[in-house]
Amino acid sequence: MEEAVLKAWAASGEPVRGLGWDELHLALPDLPSWQSDMQLCRIAMVPGQAVVECMFVQPGTVERAREAMSKLASSGWQVHILLPMGLLGEAHEALRGLRVKLHGAWSSDSNVYFTTAEIP
Repeated sequence: MEEAVLKAWAASGEPVRGLGWDELHLALPDLPSWQSDMQLCRIAMVPGQAVVECMFVQPGTVERAREAMSKLASSGWQVHILLPMGLLGEAHEALRGLRVKLHGAWSSDSNVYFTTAEIP
């Protein structure tokens, strides 16, 4: 999923950075710090559009990131949560009430596809 996301942003002409969860607070020092969980998700950060796309693949990880997603959204970043279709329901529950957008993802024929944005 990460490769497809980074490739799509690069094709748009927008500079994008691929980051690990543990690198996010270093890239955005103006945000309050939070408990870092090193393998929580991968991040595509697009500073020119103020977009952070967080890619989750493991069950149970979205809920642990709720506070950080809330801080990002309230700091002016557009937060998009990208996750396999099977985790979309979990994300709706865990992130209900936050100003984030959810996108389910699936792969077919060596391509990755995403749903339109959903509000939790």
